[in-house]
Amino acid sequence: MIERIAGIAIDTDFTSKISIETPSGLTYGVFCTKETALSTIPSNIYLYTHLVIKDDAHELYGFIDGFERTVFKKLMSVSGLGPKSALSILSNLGVSGLLRALIGKDAAMLAKTPGIGKKTAEKTIIELYSFAEDHQEAITNTVTNPLYHEAFEALVSLGYEEALVKEVLTNMSIDDSMTLSLVMREGMKNLAKNMR
Repeated sequence: MIERIAGIAIDTDFTSKISIETPSGLTYGVFCTKETALSTIPSNIYLYTHLVIKDDAHELYGFIDGFERTVFKKLMSVSGLGPKSALSILSNLGVSGLLRALIGKDAAMLAKTPGIGKKTAEKTIIELYSFAEDHQEAITNTVTNPLYHEAFEALVSLGYEEALVKEVLTNMSIDDSMTLSLVMREGMKNLAKNMR
């Protein structure tokens, strides 16, 4: 299982696929959301991944964080939704938009995604409603803020445990007026408290 991939994003089709050159010299084709594809060329990139094995291909899907990957897997658990459809929903709505549609039981919003009909949208709401309710904080919380992702990667690179970093940052009120250094300072202070 390929859990994560780090390297330089060197190419994209600007819709749903990027090429990542790793330090070992191997280049991987990774399917991702449009937002990720459009914002990463050329730059260093670090993605959480999920490998889909088919009879005729092995496809690698990449996500900006572990929660986006979890949502992707949840979407794929819905009968009739494959990996391409799940990724298309995330590209169209994003994690917070999808959770809003699920909690609001808004089948029309889900059905705006190309290839997703009304019946599939309704089935998705029925099957994932409780999951969305359990994760309502992701709609307005810090996990949708770019500063969260920057701080998360920086703190993990300093050696802090990923699960603890996620818990601490998710419980912080991170907003656009804050700087990365301030988020890092507050994060480390809270991590120190949690590690006592």
